[in-house]
Amino acid sequence: MITPGKPKKAPVIKTISLHEWLKGRRSDTDPTRTDNGALAISDNVVLEQDGVVRPRPATIPYGAQPLGKIVGIDEFVRIVDGEPQTWLISVQIVGGVGKVFVNKDGGSWQECTGKTYMDARTTFVQGAGKVLILNGKDFMSYLDTISLSVQTYTALSTPTIPTATPTGMSGTALTYRFRITATSKVGETNASVAATVPTSITRDQWSQGGTTPHYVTLSWPAVFGATGYCIYVGIEAGKEKFIGSVPAGTTSFIDDGSAVEIVTKQAPSGNGTQGPIVKRGANVGGQIFLVGDKDNPYHVWYGGTGDDSFDFSPYNGGGWIDIAVGSKNIPIAVVPFRDGKGTPMATVFSNGTNGNGKITHLSLQSTNVGDTVITYMQADEANGQDGTGSPDAIVLSRDALWYPSGSEFKTTGTKPQVQNILSTDNVGDGIIGDMQKLNRASMSLASGVNYNGCLYFAVPSGSSTNNQIWVLDLIRGGQWILPWYIKADKLFLYGSNDGETHFLALVNNRIVEFTRSRNTEDDGVAFGAKAGSGFIKVDKSGAEWVYILDVTFTIINPQGKINLQVQGRTKTSSITSIGTKDFIPQISYAGWGEVKRGANSAVGDIAWGEIVNIPTSYGSTRVVRTVPVKKAVNYFQWLISSSGNADWALSDVVARYVDIGTIITQDMRI
Repeated sequence: MITPGKPKKAPVIKTISLHEWLKGRRSDTDPTRTDNGALAISDNVVLEQDGVVRPRPATIPYGAQPLGKIVGIDEFVRIVDGEPQTWLISVQIVGGVGKVFVNKDGGSWQECTGKTYMDARTTFVQGAGKVLILNGKDFMSYLDTISLSVQTYTALSTPTIPTATPTGMSGTALTYRFRITATSKVGETNASVAATVPTSITRDQWSQGGTTPHYVTLSWPAVFGATGYCIYVGIEAGKEKFIGSVPAGTTSFIDDGSAVEIVTKQAPSGNGTQGPIVKRGANVGGQIFLVGDKDNPYHVWYGGTGDDSFDFSPYNGGGWIDIAVGSKNIPIAVVPFRDGKGTPMATVFSNGTNGNGKITHLSLQSTNVGDTVITYMQADEANGQDGTGSPDAIVLSRDALWYPSGSEFKTTGTKPQVQNILSTDNVGDGIIGDMQKLNRASMSLASGVNYNGCLYFAVPSGSSTNNQIWVLDLIRGGQWILPWYIKADKLFLYGSNDGETHFLALVNNRIVEFTRSRNTEDDGVAFGAKAGSGFIKVDKSGAEWVYILDVTFTIINPQGKINLQVQGRTKTSSITSIGTKDFIPQISYAGWGEVKRGANSAVGDIAWGEIVNIPTSYGSTRVVRTVPVKKAVNYFQWLISSSGNADWALSDVVARYVDIGTIITQDMRI
């Protein structure tokens, strides 16, 4: 007798639903351990809405293109008839010579005559109706924003040795040294040869009054073109300190000991009447700060205030201060920021070894010495080794600074639970694998910008030049999306005079704008976009095997040819394609506009039978595509990609599977 077997149970179909990839790209773990809420592949894509993946914006040419190689470009504001206008300024190498060009709203480039420049990376700083042009090679010059002409400074001659006439002096225990400088509208000359006065009476005992006056009368020949003169005194050669100044036309000074020696202002050793030769600067509360002095690398220059903001001599409140002189940390950038208490001040970034360094705050301080008020610049080091070697990639957003630093990306700001000091955090922990590919030797070329809640960084990844753009999305929780394959030498914004803000990049010496008016193309050349998961497992241990039935993709507004792919670890291969599908969305007409009906279209009516105002074709707004798989796998991975003229937004991915233990036969049909 035959006993009937027990009926087999039907397999239970299970699903894995994936959507909202709000953790962005992750490269800090092995693909088999990637979080399902993150992307392991994110080439030329961006997150939109609630974690929907879409190809990044295209780029199109913006305005008139350069006449030569651009070595520096930025925006500036020009006042015309009392109204502000926004312009672009650039230095372009034309015929081997650097020239200044400006344009407005993408119009033709207008050459500004007055000076030519070397072929060197150039930056700009605006203040007091001028735009400083800085490249670390040429003497300082500026664009006059009214006349649109380039102005330069004329070097003054160093004053000759002054005549020092002592009154009431006696003895030889001390020798006081007096040196004179002439000032221009931008700086000072070298200090003169010192006139010496031997005496045994210390300077704090000098006076013009009393029965026995003790003072020194100084006089010197006038210097042509000088706006004034500064006087320095000291005992040690090369360390004479500032004690006062006189205006042009005055060539004498009486030192009766009453003038306080300003220990922070030392006699200059170079001629600065053509301005310091520096690489970059910033306008902080109307005061100009400069760094990158080729002759004095630890100097941070500061100007006066108001109309004297471009005067870096002590005659009008300017000067310089050394930051950590002689150390391994070199000042390379200055930005307007604040301290932990919220006090606005100039913040200096220094570059140290391995791209690290220091952050230093500069603040104008004053103190009383007797009846004299002394004003000086004070440097206070911020916390930690948190400088940068990427001066043009320091971005201000949400009351914090964001920047590359050594092997990390960091942010410096105030934490709610840590008041009165600045705190620095790493913000690149999830993309360690990508950061390890950065070329540290070329990180000085990196560029950054803040636009619409996202931070964009052009960086050199395994390259000697910038070849990728990385996006830090602060709107969606601060996740990274990268890479965008764009060789951007510089990222910058331009606020055109119609109220629009243009996100621009300098790519292969062309100015391009990011836009959604095109699909996947850069300056007319198609680019590919691709997104994919890590290796997805059905259990935490990763030991279970499952039978994948299919994987379904939900896509919003697809256009062009799109490829869907599923890969997995099978019994015969570590990772292989187990399903793929190409599709092009069906095109159909959406309808037509309302028209007037009549018998005679010649008089404006539409004749019966005529077809007008039919809109252009469109793709389905929501498309669901399923990739059949029917394979036993240990883990799997989904991928979506496109090339050519395409667009899409991936909303959901759903995989159907059954546990391997419930499968009756390998080729079972569900």
